[in-house]
Amino acid sequence: MKNILVVITAFVFLPGCMSFYNLPAENLAVTDYPSTHKIKPENILVQKKYGKPSDINFAFLKIDSSHEPQKHYDFLARALSDLGIPAIYTEEDIVENIISRGLDVHSTSTSDLLSLKRLADSMGKFIVVESEIKFIYSARWENYLKVVDASIPETLLEIREGDVVWSNFDKEISYPNANLLREVFTDDL
Repeated sequence: MKNILVVITAFVFLPGCMSFYNLPAENLAVTDYPSTHKIKPENILVQKKYGKPSDINFAFLKIDSSHEPQKHYDFLARALSDLGIPAIYTEEDIVENIISRGLDVHSTSTSDLLSLKRLADSMGKFIVVESEIKFIYSARWENYLKVVDASIPETLLEIREGDVVWSNFDKEISYPNANLLREVFTDDL
């Protein structure tokens, strides 16, 4: 009975022992982040090649994370920056930019595809990156990542998976997500 209690306690507190969103030494433009874990093909709903993002003016990064949302934002912002995207904005940044440039007549939302297309027509080409990582219970996590080219508008990448993370959150969720971004935005793969 005592052994069962120890195992149950370990599963409940396991996420507290993991590290989250640690930035690796590797530059994503040059090589994948270090991970042997791959997102299962059945969890990749959309994956299209974009090529080098030299014509993208900025990325609009929307984070919904139940654990350390600022570190989650910083991690993905670094990955996108490594890939050559010159500026990364939050929703607050986008709204401020829309109002200051008088573009609020073109868009009433920062979410629907028509408004995003209108914004891209006015602000130049950009991508929207939505990332949700939710802690469910014990070692169970839900992972969602979506990248939309706002100028078309078209989904370039969409991942949805639920997984158990046993030992290293970054190597099992964060780094594989970033590595898939690399596949979308580099020509050499």
